[in-house]
Amino acid sequence: MRSAQRGAITALVLVNLLWGFSFPVMTMINRRVDRQAAAQGADPAAPRGQMTWRVLSASFYMTWRFAMALAILAVAMPGLFWPMSRAEWLMGAATGAALSGGFILQVVALHEIPASRSGFLTSLSVVFTPLLMIVLERRPPRGAVIAGAALALA
Repeated sequence: MRSAQRGAITALVLVNLLWGFSFPVMTMINRRVDRQAAAQGADPAAPRGQMTWRVLSASFYMTWRFAMALAILAVAMPGLFWPMSRAEWLMGAATGAALSGGFILQVVALHEIPASRSGFLTSLSVVFTPLLMIVLERRPPRGAVIAGAALALA
């Protein structure tokens, strides 16, 4: 295996470790937000107030999380963003907006379900993506993709 491949695999493993670690961290943050809301006199019996607190806190933490990732990426690969066209920036913004909504909903849901279940359900995208490819592109994925999806499901 070449050094570049080893580095890429190491980076993927590290990113997955950090991703998995984010679930219990966000669960702890949700609990802390609930305690803070109660300490400030929020009515714990008012679900609308709790949901507002959770959405705001999830939005805040996700904004900082991705801002830090963007800053690290900009430092590590400074020329990455400038050659992009307006259409690419708009596509990136649309994709980011859709993902932001999903991430915020996921963080809010972590208050109701265990981090392990949320992580498992999120990881099912590895299985659903090849299935979606079959439906949308009307062609089967490569054998390696099927094997990877099966391994992820197992």
